[in-house]
Amino acid sequence: MRAWDDRSTHPAVSSPGRPSPSAWIASLGLLAGDPGRTSSDDLSEISVPRGVEAASSAIRPPIEAALSSYSEIGRAPPAIVRIKGVVSNTASTRSSWFPRLPGLDSRAVERRIELDGCVNFRDLGGYSTEDGRRLRWRLLFRSDALHALSETDVVRLRDELVLSDIVDLRSSFELGNEGRGLLEREPIAFHHTPLFDGDTRSADAEASMTMSLGARYLGMMDMAQQEIAGVIRILTASRAGAVYHCAAGKDRTGVISAVLLGALGVAEELIVADYVLSAERITAIIERVMNMKGYEDTLQDMPEDTLHAKPESMEEVLAGANARYGSMVEYLREGGIDDAVLGALRAKYLE
Repeated sequence: MRAWDDRSTHPAVSSPGRPSPSAWIASLGLLAGDPGRTSSDDLSEISVPRGVEAASSAIRPPIEAALSSYSEIGRAPPAIVRIKGVVSNTASTRSSWFPRLPGLDSRAVERRIELDGCVNFRDLGGYSTEDGRRLRWRLLFRSDALHALSETDVVRLRDELVLSDIVDLRSSFELGNEGRGLLEREPIAFHHTPLFDGDTRSADAEASMTMSLGARYLGMMDMAQQEIAGVIRILTASRAGAVYHCAAGKDRTGVISAVLLGALGVAEELIVADYVLSAERITAIIERVMNMKGYEDTLQDMPEDTLHAKPESMEEVLAGANARYGSMVEYLREGGIDDAVLGALRAKYLE
């Protein structure tokens, strides 16, 4: 694993007094339950911070152009749109809002999979790569926690989406606290691959609270390089459809998505746009996590930017990874992924 260099272009991440690995995770709030925090305090006074609902309106380059054109004439274009409906680049055929992102597949499909027991389950199909290929639909998914799925949800994932593999990025504490739910009884391979599995308490956790969310994501990439490479191996070897998830489906899952899509050759503006799609459900995500045992204190203590999914957070990740490693492919190579695995990954998920 690469050691942090104080000369990095991201001084907030790589300063000489940077916090310990546990502080990175503590500062991300939603990323891991704290074994030392099992408060049962009333959650009634915890409210969704002002501005969370409006987070999606903050559009910044380089995805401003990608998210600027919409099908319905006369309606102002928000940064986040409803995904359910026809994905097309012709206004006359589009039945719901969708950004005219370069390289999006034109076919009737639901990117967001609506389920009873989670709020952020999405298909990664349809994204184009810079060499002219596309991700296959209904084969690769990202999500928030799956432990509350209903019987109907489970049948849909098993029979309609034909899932063969689940990669759970939650910590052992989270898994023990929330369990696997109804999916535990299904013949679907389960891979518990926590990106961080220790106590998130740290004397210098407060220092990490001053860092940007993107900087904290970069810290996670460095700290969990081997674990992230392990997730890529699992996804490459899956027998059919595969989903990876954490608690909220935004932070740990967002980092995996950035590495995965980058390794597949997806353009950076699409990687950013995919991350920002979580903002469409951020209020529901926060409300859901509020009701999960063990998150009470962390929800109150987390930095404000953790409650958003803004473009600049992922832009910082991509810029930092490029400056540090050269590309997501090189990042994975440093983590032990060889060209054979990278080739198999592309063969499996691209068409």
